[in-house]
Amino acid sequence: HAESVISKIDGVLGTVQPRDADEGPGGRDLNDLLPADMAGSVSPLELETLRTWIGKGNRVFVVKLVFGGDAYSAQEKTVIGKLQACGEIISVLPGFEPGAFCKAVPEFEVNHTILVPTMVTMVLEHPAAADTDFSTLRSVISGGSPISRELLIDARNAFGDVFFPHYGMAETYSSGLILRRHHQHTEGPEHLVRRLASAGHPHVLIEARVVDDDGDVPRDNTTVGEIWLRGDTVADEYFRMPEETAEAHEGDWFKTGDLGVVDDEGFITIAGRAKDIIITGGINVHGREIEEVVVQHPAVAMAAVIGVPHPKWGEQIHAVVVPRPDAEVDPEGVLAFCAERLDGYKRTRSLSVAEELPITAT
Repeated sequence: HAESVISKIDGVLGTVQPRDADEGPGGRDLNDLLPADMAGSVSPLELETLRTWIGKGNRVFVVKLVFGGDAYSAQEKTVIGKLQACGEIISVLPGFEPGAFCKAVPEFEVNHTILVPTMVTMVLEHPAAADTDFSTLRSVISGGSPISRELLIDARNAFGDVFFPHYGMAETYSSGLILRRHHQHTEGPEHLVRRLASAGHPHVLIEARVVDDDGDVPRDNTTVGEIWLRGDTVADEYFRMPEETAEAHEGDWFKTGDLGVVDDEGFITIAGRAKDIIITGGINVHGREIEEVVVQHPAVAMAAVIGVPHPKWGEQIHAVVVPRPDAEVDPEGVLAFCAERLDGYKRTRSLSVAEELPITAT
């Protein structure tokens, strides 16, 4: 049965990604392309990644999200069911603990797993990670929040060339954008290396735009707009919420509420949430861009940038950072580090240190 599913998925991918899926298919109906027994059951995200998961003897490691509830979600159960149908060997843990993960990968010879960026950070910072053999891993799906360039580099150094960073949401069945492995350059010309900070290109069978008040933004990797998605797995409406449905849709495009920029090769980089803009001196500043710089400091593990009231500028940029294990954060040193790398109006003016940051389930 596994070989049959592989053949079907390869057939679909061959139909919709003649150029390695770098360009969307534009208006094709997923259910028209899939065989009848797969229609309505496979998302663009799964088309991108399940191909590497399917095969006799593949070992999949499923863990609960680090801050998830006790029960597995409907989508988690769906993925587990599909893998079981393909004859996978599945190891399931009821909760996430980085030491247990480090122990389980070599013990069960895990080939595939899912880790949100926070979980990746926890694994890399655990004392056992340095001595763990992760060589059996062939794919690690990461999503839920953007993975920073620095974290992706550290993760690739520890796990290998196995990461599939995804961008999506419940309204799109977790489909949207993917940074494919052959686009993850850690060295070379700047226009290639900068892709590591991006969310990549649209999944197969998904179309994406970055839109501002004037329409599609220029492909200059600078002009910020809202990310819109369209595809067969994008929800038509919120159940019994007509006002919210109307606000979130423009025709058949779904307005994600996430902000981004797009470069001349179509790579989209997440800039933040539309509601999370910091306005300082009348200029809009996007917190994620600054967070990407703060976490480059060798003593900083995690960072959150917020706007705090200021009598002159309206808001002042403030960073809250979590130190790396066994590291001590010098606030003035971090501020100076950021000042060297940011334009004046984007500089972090104050900083506080915390033991941890509040984190959602993903």
